[in-house]
Amino acid sequence: MFKNIFKLISLFIVTIFMSCGKKEDVNGTIKGAQNLDVVFSQVYFNEPPIPLGKVTADKDGSFALKLSEPLKEGIYQLQIGVKRIAFPLDGAEKSINIKADLATFDKLTCTIEGSKGATSFVDFMKKVIDNQKVDKPEIEKFLAEANPMVATMTLMQFGNQYKPEDYIAKAKEIQARLQTQFPNSKYTMQFATHIAGIEKQQLAQTNPTTVKIGDEAPEIELKDVNGKTRKLSDLKGKVVLLDFWASWCRPCRMENPNVVEAYKKYHDKGFDIYSVSLDGIGAQSRARMETPQALEKELNDKKQLWIAAIKQDGLIWENHVSDLMQWDCEPAQKYGVSSIPSQFLIGKDGKIISINSRGNLEKELKKLL
Repeated sequence: MFKNIFKLISLFIVTIFMSCGKKEDVNGTIKGAQNLDVVFSQVYFNEPPIPLGKVTADKDGSFALKLSEPLKEGIYQLQIGVKRIAFPLDGAEKSINIKADLATFDKLTCTIEGSKGATSFVDFMKKVIDNQKVDKPEIEKFLAEANPMVATMTLMQFGNQYKPEDYIAKAKEIQARLQTQFPNSKYTMQFATHIAGIEKQQLAQTNPTTVKIGDEAPEIELKDVNGKTRKLSDLKGKVVLLDFWASWCRPCRMENPNVVEAYKKYHDKGFDIYSVSLDGIGAQSRARMETPQALEKELNDKKQLWIAAIKQDGLIWENHVSDLMQWDCEPAQKYGVSSIPSQFLIGKDGKIISINSRGNLEKELKKLL
């Protein structure tokens, strides 16, 4: 479900004082980060990051953030300039520190101390990046031994190595461990929702009312970030990846580097991408807005997050569209999308070739182009 090489993941840095009355420290030294803003955030699966602190690195790339609340188990993000690194914490950390070079964050050439869970995750991912591949037995062994919070984040990156039914079964095993170790965690609830969404998506693919392989791809006609109307049918004659995603969707953002790589490699051979964002505000939330001005401001804020994500992830193709209706997005309902990322590969004749086969995208493109 997710590509087995996640190039955006690196390391982080946090120092935690758990004793009463002390504040949390987030500090470190990152070469090349001098005078750049450093933002430390908590990340949930289907929500924008929640900033916990912000500071400017000094002339040596050193920084220190003071947090008013203790860090708990979960997934966190450190953003320096335009670069972001994500990591899991298991809630047992006392002091975490990292030294790295900003230029090589994606290669994990850094040192880390203080978090057993984060260290195991980072070491495993560094092995993957160094070798450019990892065997499924290695993944299984790591998932079985890792803290469930670490296992959750890891599974979502290697989902493409599993058949959908096997992915769901493995996810449920990890969910049971999450429930035991972190029964009151929001992540436990959200991962259960993620599993339910995958199950729903699998059922939807067998529902005769949703699109199927071999069907003519239903038309999509939406405005892009500049207000220009773009039709999916305008790309007929090319092999097209129809990609449903959102700036707030962590699995989508993890998958984006692989989509970019495919675009760069095959665009000149007749491959293009049509991206539909589920950013925005749903119908119920819109109805609760007190004034039209408040709705307009909120919509603009959501749109800016969408535009920023396109820039940050280097999504260089032109066809980025959205109705800013989030899950009430009409094309998403038309295609039976119940979780994201959801992808539909469309042939030159406008017919659907495959659905959510991200791990086989390059194989399909080689065959078609």
